[in-house]
Amino acid sequence: MTVGAGSLGVGSAALGLADIPPSRPEGAGTQISLAAAASDDRDVDSTAALQRLINNHPSFAVLNGEGRVYRISRPLEIPAGSRMLTIENIQLIVAGDHAAIRHADRGPPIAFFQLRKCLIDTTSHRTRGQAAVDFSNMFSFSFERIWVVGAPGVTVGFYGRGGSGSAPYYGVFDRCYVAGVSIGIALSDAEGALQSVNSLTVRDCRIQPGQGNTGIYIGRNSQNIRVNDTTIESFGGIGIHLAGHACMISGNRFEALDVGVAYHPDAHSNVEIGNYFDSNRQNRDGFSPTATNSIIHDRTGADIQQSHLAGALTVVDGLSVGGEAVVGARRGGWALPTGRSSRASFNSSTVTTPELAERVKALIEDLHADRGHGLIGR
Repeated sequence: MTVGAGSLGVGSAALGLADIPPSRPEGAGTQISLAAAASDDRDVDSTAALQRLINNHPSFAVLNGEGRVYRISRPLEIPAGSRMLTIENIQLIVAGDHAAIRHADRGPPIAFFQLRKCLIDTTSHRTRGQAAVDFSNMFSFSFERIWVVGAPGVTVGFYGRGGSGSAPYYGVFDRCYVAGVSIGIALSDAEGALQSVNSLTVRDCRIQPGQGNTGIYIGRNSQNIRVNDTTIESFGGIGIHLAGHACMISGNRFEALDVGVAYHPDAHSNVEIGNYFDSNRQNRDGFSPTATNSIIHDRTGADIQQSHLAGALTVVDGLSVGGEAVVGARRGGWALPTGRSSRASFNSSTVTTPELAERVKALIEDLHADRGHGLIGR
């Protein structure tokens, strides 16, 4: 693929989008072809024609681009209150410094919007932080197999923020690819009366931000964000900036980054499990177990680490180190001794039997289930 300023050197045949079957069976929604209404000439502005189709079919419709290329000079806006609208099989060339697709500014949130099998070229962006797709007023959405080719260090692939009366909920990023951006997916900080971004899933995606930039930004007060089976790689920069809470980061791969997961001081009640970090780089920064963040079985090179676990850990057979059992099931039959106990130091050459008995009693108490660790008991 050859990426130029504002254009893609690839046709619909090369991507094979036209051969992909419709996302919904006949009868599941009005099937609308964009080909008859808008020009697929990359040098012709198709914005007005595409927007007219979207406005005329805001709900219960599938708008199919049939794999063709459409040039747009301003954002395509999804009307407020839209429900069950799908746009698919389309290539969008953004001809200016603006988003490709965004929500309407005012009105009720979009109940469900699906964008699938879409390539978005935003290499024309010049303002840092400009988004390719802005999902801020979309109550629920699904982005599936979206390719975003951004202006290096400028474009934000997907951007969402909470609102005063609603926030993005129940969103899914599925098998998306984002390259050459300042941030791949950005969930804005929620302040004051703004509600947080909630219950989003990023799965099986590949994010390659520009050198020294960020893969995923999970802003302050964002919650219930799941990042699973995703690869984030760049030359330096941060894989995931985490300032939210109740988030799950699992089964991901972080390559050639300065920091895999960077914890903001406000991050709490988050879990990392089963991630792989490039062993030549710093794995994480700012991690605070006192904020009840947990890291379980992350892998760095050939080493498995458990940095912190909040709460109880239940195992079936026992704990092992290097294949050798170190802690097994509790041994019973131990009664607590009576009398005086002591944990003071002693000289093995001069210790008396009563002094030694005091220390044995203290050791039994520390190991006993009624007083201490629970390795032994009644």
